[in-house]
Amino acid sequence: MNVKKIFCLIMILFFSFTGMYYGGKVFIYEKESLLQQSSFNDLLNTASIDDDSEGDSTNGLSNGLSKFKASIFWSSILGNQHEQKKQKSSNYVNIPSSSEVCRLHAKNPDIVGWIKVTNTRINYPVMQTKSEPYFYLHHDLNRKTSNYGVPCLGENTDLSKPSDNLIIYGHHMRNGTMFADLEEYKNKDFFKQNRYIYFNTIEGDGKYEVVAGYKTTVGSGNDEFKYYNFVDASSKEEFDAYVAKSKGKALYDTGVTASYGDKLITLSTCEYSAANGRMVVLAKKVE
Repeated sequence: MNVKKIFCLIMILFFSFTGMYYGGKVFIYEKESLLQQSSFNDLLNTASIDDDSEGDSTNGLSNGLSKFKASIFWSSILGNQHEQKKQKSSNYVNIPSSSEVCRLHAKNPDIVGWIKVTNTRINYPVMQTKSEPYFYLHHDLNRKTSNYGVPCLGENTDLSKPSDNLIIYGHHMRNGTMFADLEEYKNKDFFKQNRYIYFNTIEGDGKYEVVAGYKTTVGSGNDEFKYYNFVDASSKEEFDAYVAKSKGKALYDTGVTASYGDKLITLSTCEYSAANGRMVVLAKKVE
């Protein structure tokens, strides 16, 4: 066999094994994603126990459609007309209520909330482990190592206080799951149609209006905006400076701002147009 044929054979074998390797990784990632989504669906089923059966979890799944499941059912049947009616009430959103989140918290104390952004795939539990704040960025609901993780509250945040700014982190997965859809807020038209974020916690239900969506970087020197350090304002000036900096970096003007005394939520994920890039969405509580 001449040298040229040997080289071709080596290259064929190389690309074959490379394809098998990366194909296998994709398969594993997608399998993990499906298993994770299944676990989230199980949580929703658990959360959707009717209030009448609270305290008797064995009866929960046998009570048929809960108010939560019913809202999904009727949304699919009645379509846009029902969706418009739903938007008039902050209580009518396809997301577990505070009382339902409390039931989940009783089963798993690390579950402290549920985040929902309309017309996106962002519809997930939110975790908090104060001793190891970013544990769930790399672990699933069963505390097993995970590439996807689960959205989690940043360090020093306090739901019971509550902190001036609740920072929630989630991965930007290539298949569009977790917080990847925060990228939709690069588009002003998307914001106009989806200006509210819903975050229900063990402390109560919350509706937040988007103030700014922006790109930034971390660990990049003088241009870095350390948004992740702002949890509680020591003064009105500090609060105003954070909001002003966020709006100054915004991709467009939302026409919404926040004033000292408002409670904020900041959603953060990776953004791949720059090294160490981040996509950040800031919102203020309105209900």
